[in-house]
Amino acid sequence: MTEEIVKALKTCYDPEIPVNIWELGLIYGVKVDPAGAVDIKMTLTSPNCPVAGSLPREVESKIRAIPGVTDVKLELVWEPPWTPAKMSDAAKLALGMDLDAPVPGPGGLYETRLGPERVAANNPFRKIARVHIPMCFGSDGMPYGPLFGVHWAVNGFFEGQRLSPEDAIRAATAGGAYAAFEEHEKGTLEAGKLADFVVLRGDPFETPEKIAQMRIESTWVGGERVYKGSSKS
Repeated sequence: MTEEIVKALKTCYDPEIPVNIWELGLIYGVKVDPAGAVDIKMTLTSPNCPVAGSLPREVESKIRAIPGVTDVKLELVWEPPWTPAKMSDAAKLALGMDLDAPVPGPGGLYETRLGPERVAANNPFRKIARVHIPMCFGSDGMPYGPLFGVHWAVNGFFEGQRLSPEDAIRAATAGGAYAAFEEHEKGTLEAGKLADFVVLRGDPFETPEKIAQMRIESTWVGGERVYKGSSKS
């Protein structure tokens, strides 16, 4: 029966993440007693996840529909907190992440190859910002959404890696325009420039520790809204 439960869990998704909750590592435990009662412990990517109300109900409903299941007890837990390290290799590949470490930090690929002293000196964003060298952030080796990279530039493992939210967002927006020699057309919201921007659900300046979990409320291109997030996601 456990195999059937895992199959059912692999059909459950956060609407804004193209990886099922099993591969994301959101399921912390599955127990089945001889009478067919199922006990599941699961978490979410953050306590303020927009699907905190609906996703656990979906999981419980799909498990109850499995032949032989007599009862389902689902517990939503927050300890230990979910991190990208809990994802399976398949999930990391689907999201374009490095299989060991999406950002340089203790343990994993970077420390193995560079050593603890050199990994601590890697990506010295703060020093670069202090001498006013323009930075341009991209997301070719991480999840495709830029908020993941912005989050770790603000909440890096080591002090020298950490930028202010303002500097990190500038590097991901105005910095890209500067690198492409297009700073006079885009990168900042100013009269005469392209009106391309996003509206976030959350304030990266007020809660910088939650940047990676923030969702897109709407996307605007040329002053026209081209995407509106679901009220349920």
